[in-house]
Amino acid sequence: MRTTLLKFVLLFSLVLLNISLSTGQIQYNNIRFKQLSIAEGLPHNTINAITQDNHGFIWFGTRNGLCRYDGYNINLFAHNEADSTSLRHNFITRLYNDSLRNILWISTDQGICSYNYETEDFSRYQIKGNTKDDVCFLNTSDGMLLAACSNGLYRYNEQDSLFVPFLPDKEKPHVRYFAEDGDKTLWIDTNKGLMRYSLEKKQFVSLPTLIQPFTQQCNNAVLISSNQLLFNTNNDFFVYHIQSNTLCNLSKDLEVKDFRCAATDHTGNIWVGTEYGIFVFNKLYQLIAHYEQSERDLSALNDSPIYSLYQDKAHNMWVGTYFGGVNYYIFGSDQFQIYPYGASFNHLSGKAVRQIINAPDNGLYIATEDGGLNYLNNKKEITRAERLHKQMQIYAKNIHSLWLDKDNSLWLGLFLKGTLHYIPHLNRTVDYNLLSDEVSSGFCIIEDKNDHIWYGGPSGLFLIDKKKANSRPEKISSLRVFNLIQFNDSILWAGTRKGSIFQINTHTLKVTSLPILPHTDLYITYIYPDSHQRIWIGTDNNGLYVSDRNGSIIAFYSKEQLGSNAIKGIIEDEMSNVWVGTGNGLCCINSQTGSIDRYTTADGLPINQFNYSSACKKPDGELYFGTINGMISFYPEQVRSVNPRFNIALTSIWSNSEYMSPNNEKAFIPSSISELTEITLTHEQAQSLRLEYSGLNYQYTDNTQYAMKMEGIDKDWQFVGNQHQVRFSNLPSGRYILKIKASKDGIHWDETGQKDLAIRVLPPWWLSPEAYLVYALLFLLIIYAAYRYTKTRIILLMRLKTEHEQRVNIENMNQQKINFFTYISHDLKTPLTLILSPLQRLIQQPQISNNDKEKLEVIYRNANRMNYLINELLTFSKIEMKQMRISVRKGDIMHFLEELSHIFDIVAGEREIDFIVNLEDTEEEVWFSPSKLERILYNLLSNAFKYTQPGGYVKLRAKLIKEEKETFVQISVKDNGRGIPKEAQEQIFESYYQVEKRDHREGFGLGLSLTRSLIHMHKGEIRVESEINKGSDFIVTLNVSEDAYNPDERSSENITTEEIQKYNQRIKETIELIPEKLTNKEKDPARESIMIVEDNKEMNDYLASIFSEKYDIIRAYNGAEACKKIAKQLPNLIISDLMMPVMDGLEFTERVKQNVTTSHIPVILLTAKTDENDHTEGYLRGADAYITKPFNAKNLELLVQNIQKSRKQSIEHFKQAEELNIKQITNNPRDEIFMKELMELIMANLSKEDFGVTEITAHLRISRSLLHMKLKSLTGCSITQFIRTIKMKEAKIHLLNGMNVSEASFAVGISDPNYFTKCFKKEFNITPTEFLKQLK
Repeated sequence: MRTTLLKFVLLFSLVLLNISLSTGQIQYNNIRFKQLSIAEGLPHNTINAITQDNHGFIWFGTRNGLCRYDGYNINLFAHNEADSTSLRHNFITRLYNDSLRNILWISTDQGICSYNYETEDFSRYQIKGNTKDDVCFLNTSDGMLLAACSNGLYRYNEQDSLFVPFLPDKEKPHVRYFAEDGDKTLWIDTNKGLMRYSLEKKQFVSLPTLIQPFTQQCNNAVLISSNQLLFNTNNDFFVYHIQSNTLCNLSKDLEVKDFRCAATDHTGNIWVGTEYGIFVFNKLYQLIAHYEQSERDLSALNDSPIYSLYQDKAHNMWVGTYFGGVNYYIFGSDQFQIYPYGASFNHLSGKAVRQIINAPDNGLYIATEDGGLNYLNNKKEITRAERLHKQMQIYAKNIHSLWLDKDNSLWLGLFLKGTLHYIPHLNRTVDYNLLSDEVSSGFCIIEDKNDHIWYGGPSGLFLIDKKKANSRPEKISSLRVFNLIQFNDSILWAGTRKGSIFQINTHTLKVTSLPILPHTDLYITYIYPDSHQRIWIGTDNNGLYVSDRNGSIIAFYSKEQLGSNAIKGIIEDEMSNVWVGTGNGLCCINSQTGSIDRYTTADGLPINQFNYSSACKKPDGELYFGTINGMISFYPEQVRSVNPRFNIALTSIWSNSEYMSPNNEKAFIPSSISELTEITLTHEQAQSLRLEYSGLNYQYTDNTQYAMKMEGIDKDWQFVGNQHQVRFSNLPSGRYILKIKASKDGIHWDETGQKDLAIRVLPPWWLSPEAYLVYALLFLLIIYAAYRYTKTRIILLMRLKTEHEQRVNIENMNQQKINFFTYISHDLKTPLTLILSPLQRLIQQPQISNNDKEKLEVIYRNANRMNYLINELLTFSKIEMKQMRISVRKGDIMHFLEELSHIFDIVAGEREIDFIVNLEDTEEEVWFSPSKLERILYNLLSNAFKYTQPGGYVKLRAKLIKEEKETFVQISVKDNGRGIPKEAQEQIFESYYQVEKRDHREGFGLGLSLTRSLIHMHKGEIRVESEINKGSDFIVTLNVSEDAYNPDERSSENITTEEIQKYNQRIKETIELIPEKLTNKEKDPARESIMIVEDNKEMNDYLASIFSEKYDIIRAYNGAEACKKIAKQLPNLIISDLMMPVMDGLEFTERVKQNVTTSHIPVILLTAKTDENDHTEGYLRGADAYITKPFNAKNLELLVQNIQKSRKQSIEHFKQAEELNIKQITNNPRDEIFMKELMELIMANLSKEDFGVTEITAHLRISRSLLHMKLKSLTGCSITQFIRTIKMKEAKIHLLNGMNVSEASFAVGISDPNYFTKCFKKEFNITPTEFLKQLK
């Protein structure tokens, strides 16, 4: 009875197993593993622990850090000595996901820690008394977190965040492992053996009798389910079924007697990890699979020692190895049997599998394009091409098509080599390529009802009559045929390239086009008639068409439904579903509902691209498809369509290349990025935002399709393909919701796993509430400003009205000025005429002395100047009253300008100004007014010379310019004087305007205004380019064309040379800058010189006339000019005015007295100031005398004579004195210091014969000439004479002190006694010997 029951149970279990396998839950013989290793980012290839957290991330504990895997990236968490919130130690021993508290617990080689998702950091814990590094954790059924360690079991006190003892104090064994079964009992593996503890009774309970003999020998124990305990002893490992109280020895038939880890899969089968791979046992504890490292199979485990096993929520199995990193099996990837290409046993000899057909003995013939013909028997053993080709006498490897005819003979279509016919019973192969003169290919082969073999390819369609021996292939058509089917007994359908579909009548051999498809140039890759009288037509890049037998299109499938428009092969299964191999996966079209399931590499395919014409169904319903990398087979009923679940999680957020995390103070992230539901960004952070995410579906990682929608920006979903990151730039301020969803194929979307992230972008500071407050204040200020502006505007209008009235009054006053100038000019003309005429006659009288003549010429020239100024006033008044007319005449304008410029050469020489004239070399005669041009040029050049300092330059340039029919002359007067301020450049041409009111060159302010008026009369313009301290450039453009002037403005008289001379003489007589002496007299070297520094020219001239007979005169008009001239020539005395422009007399005096070169020169100051304080200031600056204006010329002459006479007397007393007293010859501290230093230097080197002028100049750091001039002025002798005088005086003292002549000579540095005697006599008018005699 018991035996019968046992057999029944066993039979029932086998039936259940068969049903389980037939439904395709897991095909263990077809499991393939993928790998993650150091190459993919693991820090170490030894994986000690694996777990999955609440979000779906997979965590790996390695020997060199903790890793989190999201399907795309591996993020490493490592220990950092400087960071107490980092991982406790890099050597990880165990991982436990605390799903109740959302905490990951980590056991390391140096203790335990936990990972907090909200803060993304680690917290460290201590367990009292624990001495081992291997701590395991468990959440009990009542929510307690227990930790097992070397000091027993501990409970986690969440309130105090610490571990407290759980077992009584006396029960503290070393716990290696523990778990809770379905009866709320803890199974505890300790160093004292296996123990049980009842959570309900809160006490230890005894072990079942069946396993008590093994408890003390237990080395390792794992509760693999709530009802099954796996444990091992020294000799075996067992499974104890708790509920049924049964024990099974799993290793009795195995050489392996130990295990490291274990887990159950989705079906309840047990996976046991050992040193020799993984052993899988079914529910009856029978071994059904063994996986280990294999060199021949790359999809096997890459390392055999297994250290951890974990099944995730999607039933994927993760395997941690010792050397191979992570291996993982994706649930559902086992449903396709793969026949790989390779050189080893049971591998195909070719990669690109073409046509597959059924063989007579339930096998398959497999054609490959690169490896020849293969054969698969009913045991799925492969006979490779090397053996078949030898047997069948096949010499070609590129086989495209196969056909098994009615006689079970095999026909092979070759590429460019026609067809082969293999006759099995004769074991003979006929090569029809040798019987044909044409090159042909067999891309497809078919047999009709007339025993004719048809084959086609790129070279055309051919016919072979099988009945005739050695029948030559007959070419029926040149169509490029790629597919042939038997439509009925007499009609074949042919699919062509770029010709769509044709039908062939097998009786008449007539070929006609079938206009079934919408386009006639389609590339037809496959034609397949199904069991429902439908024709499935595949194209190369235009999708899949379905037609009825009448040729009407009844359905169409494109890339949107199939994943690709390239159709490779079509076959119908036993359930009338149509399977389609495409260029991007395998599709199953349900014939009843029309729904489509698509399968890719994520579902277990070796590759997504299938090959042409490669689909076959075996009699038992198994389907075969060829790919470009091997072949697959499957039973359609075992293939399940998976609707994968996605749980979109953010994996990282980057802003402006900066990683944002809860630990980043700049990021407003309240919790872990993966748990984030809302984020706040500043305006700067929103400028560049990148979010990375993952669907956390490890089956479809590479194929996951994403769609996103940013509510607030996007109206519709944006499909981004398999891109798992999104970037935003310059997000405006506001609130958004980013939605991300995922799909395995881009068609079926998982809405439940959608990720919603609320994004708030803060406004920039200029749009913040504080900014709006500022704007409000600014608005009020603007209103207030507008009020003030309006009020000010009204006041301004009133002022403008007042100013207008004032301007009218000023214009009236100006008019009155003009009238006054006109009247006064006319009134002055008569007395001036009476002055000038007698003066002119008086100057010509021969009896007038030269001195008187020069004074009369000064009077005449100034009177003439006054006459010129009066004429200017009259001209100005005429222009203002519009009474002046221009009269132009024809002449050589360049010659005219050149002659006028000559007189200014004299001015330039006197003022030491470089006058450069650059006139165009032309004698062309043009029309101009000589009188107007003379005044224009005079005014511009006069101003240029007035405001240019000595050493500067004035440039006069002129050229003719031709423009269409008109001619212009452009005149430029440029200087490098003081320049004109930019704000004054527009006003200088206005009447009465002066740049500097306090300028010593005072006038009416009419010169440039008059000049501009004259230029406008001459149809011209004037402009100025000027910079302060760089100079000015006045550019005048005059129209000198004949047609520019009316006939009444033109004169027929030409301009003569005599007339030009007249203008030249008039300028010479009136120019104020011209010197009174146009020739330099011969200078007497013995005459002393006096420098006169006076800005008033007439006063300067007068002072010069006083001293010119006895002294050479050096003249300057201000202190700065005088300093430059002193540098060139030292005067014997200086007479300077006190008040001068540029540099006044006080500053000039101070510079003279502070400079060692000039400090000896006496300075007399002239001043109109009578205040004693002013005189005191002058003396403090170093002045030698003061003369108050107005002064008596005779007294000034006597003062100069007395100063010179006194100086000469001081020099004479200095020379005659027995002892040299330098204070006799110096009148200021500077000279006294100089002479004292010179004396001390000479005295210090008195005995050195080679000491002389060279050594003195080097020591004093002055030039030889300066030393000479300085001593000449102070002592009246040269440096050589001065040294000799000192030496002789010292020698005289030595003689008085008792030295003889030779000793005295050597004492003063003279080794030649004769020369010493000569010098002594010259100094004292007595020889040294005679001097000694007188002493005696």
